[in-house]
Amino acid sequence: MRKLTCAIIIFVAVSALAQQPTTSPAAHAQHSARPTESADKIWSELMKGNERFFSGKLKTEPVVSDRKALINEQHPKVMMLSCSDSRVPPDVVDQPLGTLFEVRTAGNIAGPLGLASLKYSFDHLGTTVLVVMGHTK
Repeated sequence: MRKLTCAIIIFVAVSALAQQPTTSPAAHAQHSARPTESADKIWSELMKGNERFFSGKLKTEPVVSDRKALINEQHPKVMMLSCSDSRVPPDVVDQPLGTLFEVRTAGNIAGPLGLASLKYSFDHLGTTVLVVMGHTK
């Protein structure tokens, strides 16, 4: 049996860019309302989730209450550009709802629409970390 291997191949912190508003602050008040976490802390949380996934010891999340809490707004920590291959969905890195803003394309290559989605996440949702996740086999 062949083992499916998944790897996060690029980690880019864009938190420095978050300090330079691209539009007027009044237009996106929710962007500054969320306290920012360090890129290192966010990366550590992703790696812990990946370890749980790899070991098969996923945490149980309160999905119903999390979903209700996210009805009116979202502030994902991570923009995730990944392959659209059905065997490697990025949300299996064991993160709670509302953590990942996902853009999936064949070959994890962002065209104009994918880039626009990532820009939206940064500009309007306050996302400060970009991960490009690839895979083998």
